[in-house]
Amino acid sequence: MWDVLQRLHCEGQLAFLERDTGRTLCGFVGAFSNDLALINVVTSECRFDGGVVIRTDDIEFVRWGTRGLRTRSGAVLESPTAPEMLTMADLSSWLTVIDRLAVDEPVLTLHRENDSEWHVATNITATTERVEAEELAEDGTVDGTIVFKLSDLTRIDFGGGYERSYARLSRAARQRIADTK
Repeated sequence: MWDVLQRLHCEGQLAFLERDTGRTLCGFVGAFSNDLALINVVTSECRFDGGVVIRTDDIEFVRWGTRGLRTRSGAVLESPTAPEMLTMADLSSWLTVIDRLAVDEPVLTLHRENDSEWHVATNITATTERVEAEELAEDGTVDGTIVFKLSDLTRIDFGGGYERSYARLSRAARQRIADTK
């Protein structure tokens, strides 16, 4: 798939990508390496919705160049409110991705074990062996610490509406706690 990702990236093509988990993404390839790809997610409403980093080996099917995708691409790219495409200089490993995102993004969604489990998290650190983070509850408060093997990580979502909502909830929860002290 490396050659397909390279083509999509160079041509700026909007594509549907299906993963071995059965899940699909629609977006632009923002960056890629032999192991990982950054996809700029595009919703069915023709809006950017953050980024997703996935393993390139998990991509099983790609479609691009259809009338529907060209129309959606035009609508998204012509929008005066369209944000800049996300890119990442170093996609060499999950460790480098987490190190970068943990600085730039207050909340990440971490998927593991073929996306069957996911965690909305903050204060994320990683080593070559494991990921450690504070998991967020639905109200934005910290609901304990999670630790899992780095090799179990299958996907990271960041900067999308879901993560931005949790970041707002988390800020409000921290403020409520500070106000009661």
